[in-house]
Amino acid sequence: MKPDRKLFAAAAAFAMICAAGGAGAAQSGGVEVVGRQDDSGKLRWAPPAMVNPTVIELGDGPTYTRLNDDQDYVIKLPKTRKVGATIIEGGHNVVIMGGYITLPPQADQTDTAHSSAIYIKDNVGTVHIEGVLIDASAMGMSDGIDISAPRSTVQVENVRIDGVYGFHNQFHAHVIKPFGGVAGLRVDKLTGYSGYQGLTLDTELGPIGFADLSRVNLVAIRKQVWGPGNNGGQMLWLTREPSCRETYPIRFSEVYVQPRAGTSLGKAVWPMATGGTSCPAKDLTGDAEVSFPTLPIDGDVQRGLPTRGDFVPEGVAGVGYVSPGYEEPRPGLDDWIGKMAARATPRTTTVACQGAGPGCAVTSRVRTGGQ
Repeated sequence: MKPDRKLFAAAAAFAMICAAGGAGAAQSGGVEVVGRQDDSGKLRWAPPAMVNPTVIELGDGPTYTRLNDDQDYVIKLPKTRKVGATIIEGGHNVVIMGGYITLPPQADQTDTAHSSAIYIKDNVGTVHIEGVLIDASAMGMSDGIDISAPRSTVQVENVRIDGVYGFHNQFHAHVIKPFGGVAGLRVDKLTGYSGYQGLTLDTELGPIGFADLSRVNLVAIRKQVWGPGNNGGQMLWLTREPSCRETYPIRFSEVYVQPRAGTSLGKAVWPMATGGTSCPAKDLTGDAEVSFPTLPIDGDVQRGLPTRGDFVPEGVAGVGYVSPGYEEPRPGLDDWIGKMAARATPRTTTVACQGAGPGCAVTSRVRTGGQ
């Protein structure tokens, strides 16, 4: 089962989006959120520190927003459903809090189509995405969150991605995919329902420094279609196949996968527990839990739903979202990264470096922040 190659035709997509109606006006100020309070516990990571942030209010259609790399921003989604992609390129520290995004059908339904509810590109600080609802109510095949920002830390918290779908011979939908790399991915309280793939975290097209996943539940939906229309089903995809090279530190804490009916947990993750790679998952308790003993991964994946249901129930994320607040920072919070890095085999790649011209060589390495 070959992982897809999401080669976005970014320039063409940006031109199309700008022609459709752009990003809206900017003003100065801070984060403003009103509405329903989530009372199920504080989040692990607070938004990054902001210095004189510029506020940009987006319209309710597709938007492309180009940010200055030395400036902080608050991106406000509209107070109604936003129908169309939200592409954000550049910027230092960026906060997106609350809002509702869906994508309509597109003429191009191949896997090279640009179809992301949120696409973070070439950010150089920390991007904080919190309290956003993404769904398929407008009937388009799309990814939830795509990332191509190898110098950025991206934080995704209290986000619900509900019903994204795709097919092997059409668009390959993912809940989150850092297809172009990310310095660090932090996820706390994510619920993802997908008709294709879940979190696709391999390094095939870009380096990943680390991934820290807590309170995550992923559910495979839609009937499995065997043959040329096979619609995925791997809710966690963690390595390049089949050699398991280019690994990086990953931590799981309360991570759940609900496979499709009739599918084992060991087949709903990659690498699978049934073989096919040099680093297979290990079935720990009769298909109730799997681990990845040969990879630099701390923690296990459990089958089913959390005891109290989705970590982000319906009605929590979306328009009118209010943050529950954040835990106090704890000393040594990221010490695990260094310990797991000793077991990793990082990717060496070439990316464009700010100030050094395109094509400068960069070796992927573990970093604990994107500031």
